[in-house]
Amino acid sequence: MRRLGQLLVGMTLFFVAISVVADPPEAGATDTSVGTEAELKAALTDLSSDVNGPHLVTLTADITLTTGHAVYSGTQDLTIDGNGYSVSGNNASRVLYFPILDGVTVTLQNIIVEDGKSPSGSGGYGGGIAVNAFGADGGDLVVINSIVRNNVSTGNDGGGICVPYEGCLLYT
Repeated sequence: MRRLGQLLVGMTLFFVAISVVADPPEAGATDTSVGTEAELKAALTDLSSDVNGPHLVTLTADITLTTGHAVYSGTQDLTIDGNGYSVSGNNASRVLYFPILDGVTVTLQNIIVEDGKSPSGSGGYGGGIAVNAFGADGGDLVVINSIVRNNVSTGNDGGGICVPYEGCLLYT
């Protein structure tokens, strides 16, 4: 019986070791944790020019935007994991803006995007989240286990989410 116990412990350790070795982090991946408006905006700005990806931004607190929307315009895939926290546009600005091109995917997971308001004029779309490549084929947006609420558009398109120009939206 003792040998069987040792064998089971040995096999368990073996499989744990294999799973750790078999799933290493991707080369060049960038992980950042943010808990304030300034940290979120700085992280997205910095990652927009970082060609080594994919990128992961994890929220550590609720964030209320007071100086306009947060922007990511990079060429690498980006995941924002809200960890159950929210990002609010404070009923004054769009929350998240992604001017990304075809081939780039932004994934939002476990996040609440709320109280966004799109800008007036020709940019009046996507009060909560806007994906736009300025007429070119746009990138894709994946929204997983998230809530998009209380967002308004000053134009005609997408109070909560707007993904025009051949982009793709997957909301699960």
